[in-house]
Amino acid sequence: MAVKLLVYKIDDYLCEKSQLHSDVLSTYKLSILKPKISDLHKLGHGFVVNLFWYLISHGKVEVLQLTDSEYIVHFSYICPKVYRFPFMKTGDIQIGPCLTFEKYQKRGIYSAVLKYLISEYCKQNRTLWIYCNENNEASRKTIEKVGFKYYGNATINKLTKVIKIHH
Repeated sequence: MAVKLLVYKIDDYLCEKSQLHSDVLSTYKLSILKPKISDLHKLGHGFVVNLFWYLISHGKVEVLQLTDSEYIVHFSYICPKVYRFPFMKTGDIQIGPCLTFEKYQKRGIYSAVLKYLISEYCKQNRTLWIYCNENNEASRKTIEKVGFKYYGNATINKLTKVIKIHH
């Protein structure tokens, strides 16, 4: 059974240079990390997932990480066009996977991070893409609330991990 997704995008002309929710993000340390092979075990989903993203992006993946003291609060992967996203143009950015750890959920962190990423990565002729599982109501609502527009339903090929849009 294929994983069913909802795909969203925001074009640069729709991007608002929104105010960062400083009341939310200022409580945490925000870092944009460009991992090296030796650092992959320290970030996000762990070594195997990070190695996958590192290899398919030719080392160009970035990880936004929020920390509270020594604990990771949230992370979001930021990836250029790769084979998994044939619908993207060169220069576009794909955001995800994203995760706010359960202890920190329902504090506006995810929406503040997405607004931050929109303001930082939306540039001329660039589209930002994001997707979520079609059953993930919380992610869907947050993605739409910050300005992403529904683009289409999609599935992931289990073998190749390519995301195919179904219009």
